Amino acid sequence: MSEQFRNLIGGKWLDASTGATFDSIDPANRAEVLGTFPRSNRKDVEEAVAAAVAAFPSWRRVPAPRRAEILFRAAELLTRRKEELARLMVREMGKVLKEARGDVQEAIDMTYFIAGEGRRLLGQTTPAELPDKFAMTVREPVGVVGIITPWNFPMAIPSWKIVPALLGGNTVVFKPAEDTPLCGLRFAEILLEAGIPDGVLNLVFGIGEEAGAALVRHRDVALISFTGSTETGRLIALECARDLKRLSLEMGGKNPIVVMEDADLDLAVDGAVWSAFGTSGQRCTAGSRIIVHHDVVQAFTARLVDRARTLRLGNGLDEKTDLGPLINEAQLQRVHSYVKVGQEEGAELLCGGEVAAEGELARGYFYQPTVFANVKPAMRIAQEEIFGPVTAIIPVASFREAVEVVNGTQYGLSSSIYTRDVNRAFQAMREFNAGIVYVKGRGPPAVRGDAGHGQRAPRGGRAGPGRLHGVEEHLRGLQRPPPEGPDRSGLTGVAPGPRPSVSEAGRRPGSGGRRWTMELKTLLLDMTGGIATITLNRPQALNAMSLEMQGELEAVLDRVEREDAVRVVILTGAGEKAFMAGADIGDFRGMTGPQAVRYSQRIQGLVTRLERLGRPVIAAVNGFALGGGCELAMACDIIYAAETARFGQPEINLGIIPGAGGTQRLPRLVGKQRAKELIFTGDLIDAREAYRLGLVGRVVPLADLQGEVRALAEKLATKAPVALRLAKEAVEEGSRAGLESGLALEAKAWGVCFSTADKEEGVAAFLEKRPPAFKGC
Repeated sequence: MSEQFRNLIGGKWLDASTGATFDSIDPANRAEVLGTFPRSNRKDVEEAVAAAVAAFPSWRRVPAPRRAEILFRAAELLTRRKEELARLMVREMGKVLKEARGDVQEAIDMTYFIAGEGRRLLGQTTPAELPDKFAMTVREPVGVVGIITPWNFPMAIPSWKIVPALLGGNTVVFKPAEDTPLCGLRFAEILLEAGIPDGVLNLVFGIGEEAGAALVRHRDVALISFTGSTETGRLIALECARDLKRLSLEMGGKNPIVVMEDADLDLAVDGAVWSAFGTSGQRCTAGSRIIVHHDVVQAFTARLVDRARTLRLGNGLDEKTDLGPLINEAQLQRVHSYVKVGQEEGAELLCGGEVAAEGELARGYFYQPTVFANVKPAMRIAQEEIFGPVTAIIPVASFREAVEVVNGTQYGLSSSIYTRDVNRAFQAMREFNAGIVYVKGRGPPAVRGDAGHGQRAPRGGRAGPGRLHGVEEHLRGLQRPPPEGPDRSGLTGVAPGPRPSVSEAGRRPGSGGRRWTMELKTLLLDMTGGIATITLNRPQALNAMSLEMQGELEAVLDRVEREDAVRVVILTGAGEKAFMAGADIGDFRGMTGPQAVRYSQRIQGLVTRLERLGRPVIAAVNGFALGGGCELAMACDIIYAAETARFGQPEINLGIIPGAGGTQRLPRLVGKQRAKELIFTGDLIDAREAYRLGLVGRVVPLADLQGEVRALAEKLATKAPVALRLAKEAVEEGSRAGLESGLALEAKAWGVCFSTADKEEGVAAFLEKRPPAFKGC
């Protein structure tokens, strides 16, 4: 049985509040489990943030040189444990040992470097325009910093983020990638051993869509630092904008290596092999585009392919190994799908292009080093980040054409040029639209903090070098007035739309019978009497789920989750024709496979979030509930349907399959045979058949639907909120687990219930023969 690990919250090691877990496995040997970790949710994140908030006042008062001394001790500990940590990284992440040692060395160098800045957090003095006035700036921490790191550099990247944040006097909530949680744990343990006080550094494990999203959305987090995909970074930027959070993003790249006709080809091939295939291509600075002058393209290509074919795949702990595995099965399939795309687009596959599954390699996620030739700049393999050992050779006729190809993607992270012409090298520095330009350089496996902190620019930006870069983002100058705060009376910064209209202002939303309403572009939210009613409000489009509605629904759920006064949630659709007719099909036009995966995962996350909302959720299905609309209804706890309602999964008619969980939820409710029939045919069923199949709990006339649902909601709103939440969790989680686990969950919930005043009130009211007055405590 694998070792069980826990979250670090306020100096205590704690399980996830739900008891859910996930495993970390060795990607070179998928049968080896390195440990079991808590799958944290919003409640766990809230506890971690609360601990960080509580620790902030005392930590900020520790002088910066004293904070630096703790970090210096951490660097010493990292140095002593370098080999141990490197070997752990190989087992958990898969990179070869020499690269893993470099990753740990990055963390050592960064920690020493930032510790040295503890005596150089300098301010400025400025001449004042008024007599007898003195102007100066003093550097102050921003508060609680949320840090989300990726799996490809599980020691280096956390050091870039956590160490500067701590030096600046901030407290931290750290969520490492779910594929490398043990590396994150060991890094945190070293900081604790060095003397970081309880609550200053908190560690929460979990899945990005759950723990990561909750951290981003938490209003007490002042700054989010994220490294990961450009798509996720864009969503995080939108979330942070809503609460005016500070934000540091490190995202993707499609990095070019330019080889001119006068290049030293042996040196250029060395650089290309390292850049394209180091870390198995799983890094944002990987050289996935090699732009080669026509005069030398044949000679360069032949040498590169020869080198690629000699690279040895295997377990990274073997010093003879050149390439380790990819991180997981999903990444393996992603890389292979892009190879197929390249072949379909007409690129010439010169070597590789297959999953490596011979002998011991069959135990892990190995992929052959792959080289494409005769690639056109507009091909997807030349435009989209693959994140694997795949590179594309693009021939050009001149330096001017090379510049156009370099700048012809949405990315602008790093670039490299091989030439003997110093004037051309300086032209490249000026004209390549990239944050980093290497001259005769292969690019490092990770970017040092004093070399620009690896700042990613998704659409052609510049990385700003500077001695204090990395610390600066975690500090503020007191001379500047603070930005105007978000409007706490409404839903802050939701996707563009009308400002919320609030009635009976001054009272807590949903409390005391007062009404609080909000009208967004695609949704309506009404909170009164402990009941939140969410109305999908695109009746002209059958309430189809557009991208805009996705963002607004996420934000509305944020709002509902924050309001303790909300006891029950009603979900319904505007108009009489539709509850929700699935996704907005217009969003699908031109959507690629990888984009569709991300779209599906976001919809799945919304449905799952509604399913796990800590209150009873009642669906009032007034019309068509199709595709994702059917999933949204099935995710509710109680479903009332109008006689006019229709349910179905018609996605097959579009040449696709249900993408919001329809292949998973529907068979659990109606059985595999009936589910397959409904999905294969795309047929719709009426409300009466849905009732017979157990999809809905009650069928009522359309005219009575809203009244009956409201009456049920008002009845549930008088119940004990904690008991309702725990009952929902016990049913949902217990139904997914075995009987023994479910009974243990129920017993644990009893312990919580018996600790509340609502239990005492319920028992007293029963004995005194009066209605209970639950307070939600």
